[in-house]
Amino acid sequence: MLRREWGHERAKMRECLEVLPARLEREKNTLIKVQTDKEGAANVAAMEELPFNNKRLHTEITRAVANLKKGDNSEISIGTVGGFSVSVKAVEEVRSNFSLLDTSTELAVKIVVKGESEYSCEAGRNETDNNVVRLKNVFASIIPKREETITENVARLTDNIEQAKSQIDVPFEHEEKLAELEKLLVEIDERLSGIKQQEDIVADEDDLEVSKSDNPVKSANDSSEREDIRTDNNDDAPEPPDNMRRGRVA
Repeated sequence: MLRREWGHERAKMRECLEVLPARLEREKNTLIKVQTDKEGAANVAAMEELPFNNKRLHTEITRAVANLKKGDNSEISIGTVGGFSVSVKAVEEVRSNFSLLDTSTELAVKIVVKGESEYSCEAGRNETDNNVVRLKNVFASIIPKREETITENVARLTDNIEQAKSQIDVPFEHEEKLAELEKLLVEIDERLSGIKQQEDIVADEDDLEVSKSDNPVKSANDSSEREDIRTDNNDDAPEPPDNMRRGRVA
């Protein structure tokens, strides 16, 4: 894992430790309510008959749809059973057809069951639809399934929090190796800098030699000047004594 990825993971873990505990607490509270509802739901699911029949449900469902068309989306109470209140509510739902941009609004009716928590199922709008069976399914299946789902959520959130706590203080696994490589990189940079300085000095000297060779007039003038200096020096030399001059003549 690269250090950048390690830092990203640490940021995610810090976020988990900030957000997940509150979410876990909410899920635990909801689980307590659902578990309480589950006890009464089993009794309702075992009833052979409910206090209201399909005709009554269909009448209130039709009324809820009519009210929604008038702009009233309030719930219409059906009654109570086993300590739960039962009502119907018409709503407009936005549904995607083939993509997020292709949506449509549809009218739907919900049968709403309220105990310690709230549950619902979609109601049939036709007179022949057996809404009593749908209502009993809320008690027999939906509430127990809700308990399973929330129990799984609590377990997952608890595990995520424990993992975040155990990993948040773990140092980067390649920290020592990275420090060694950074030190080596500094040494290499220093060596390269020294080599570059030496190359610049040599290049300057080469440029000076090339400059002299590219200017022969100046070189010739320099030679002439040196020759003139030697000639001037000879002219200034003292005359030898007469006996030495006679000796050379003899």
